[in-house]
Amino acid sequence: MKLNTHLSKYIYPKLKFVAGSIISTGVDYSVFFLLLSTSYTLPVALIQLIAQSFGMLSNFLIQRNFIFAKHRTITASLIWSVSFSIIALTLSSILIHYLYIITFFNENPLIMKIGVSVIFFFFNFYTKQFAFEKKIKW
Repeated sequence: MKLNTHLSKYIYPKLKFVAGSIISTGVDYSVFFLLLSTSYTLPVALIQLIAQSFGMLSNFLIQRNFIFAKHRTITASLIWSVSFSIIALTLSSILIHYLYIITFFNENPLIMKIGVSVIFFFFNFYTKQFAFEKKIKW
């Protein structure tokens, strides 16, 4: 396989996914700290819920419009995307829980967190690809 074909088929889509994730995280953090610094009546948990919702919505819109082909309706894509996000959150939390019991990871939580993040990067990429494109391209 030519290098150019390999890059365009396997590497560039994942780099775009990373860029979209960074932008969405920025939206989440910006909304969180803006509300935290300007709202003296909202509970911090509500601020987190609002901020994370904006981050998730921006991530969905970026993925739908710039990363993946649109082969599902926006409603179907949203349902699949949110469902996969909930599954990933649940599975990654369970994995972290059980890895943290292991002495090595208990003493090196950064290695554990990075490892789980890498695993779930690929899980998220391929499940979101399915959510938008109705198929997974390995």
